[in-house]
Amino acid sequence: MRGAMKGYILPRSKMVNADLGRIINSDEVQSVVKPIKKENKRAPLKKNPLKNLNAMLKLNPYAKTAKRMAILAEAQRVKSKKEKLDNKRKPISKVYQFFFDLVLVVIGFRNDDNCNFLFHGHVIGIICST
Repeated sequence: MRGAMKGYILPRSKMVNADLGRIINSDEVQSVVKPIKKENKRAPLKKNPLKNLNAMLKLNPYAKTAKRMAILAEAQRVKSKKEKLDNKRKPISKVYQFFFDLVLVVIGFRNDDNCNFLFHGHVIGIICST
């Protein structure tokens, strides 16, 4: 068997001392290695300027004036639209007012003590004092 393995050398270990923890913690190695960083510096959280007004003002100081103008313009639009609609609406006629009063009395939303019914076989009129 000895002749079959001619020229073969047993593998030798790469490390003479296999106690890795002892080597790393030794004074010789620790004096050369960089010290441990104690604190991690976090990057500041970036704020969204579209949602955060102060962040937007840092980027664009005119944004405050523009926003104020937009709010005032919107209020003016709402006001003018309301005025136009109020001018378009017709006042409630007496016939419709009578019908609404009658419906409210029949379904019980109005107090019957304040209303007088005019009968001629069926209700032909109602007089409500409010």
